[in-house]
Amino acid sequence: MSVNPTNGAGGEPPNESGGPDGPLDVRTVVLLSVFAAAVYVAYRAPAFGVALTVGVTVLLALHLLMKRS
Repeated sequence: MSVNPTNGAGGEPPNESGGPDGPLDVRTVVLLSVFAAAVYVAYRAPAFGVALTVGVTVLLALHLLMKRS
């Protein structure tokens, strides 16, 4: 049985600087809020959902291509 040191049981203090066990940072909260709003709008207007899906797919492909260069 192993002890996870980030929960304080392994002799180290809990992680308070963010990360898997820490609080969410501002960027994560903003991204989740924008995602939730986009999902709601796509639910209400299916045509916007299709356009949003195409846009996100193109952005993801460009990001992956630029990252590899």
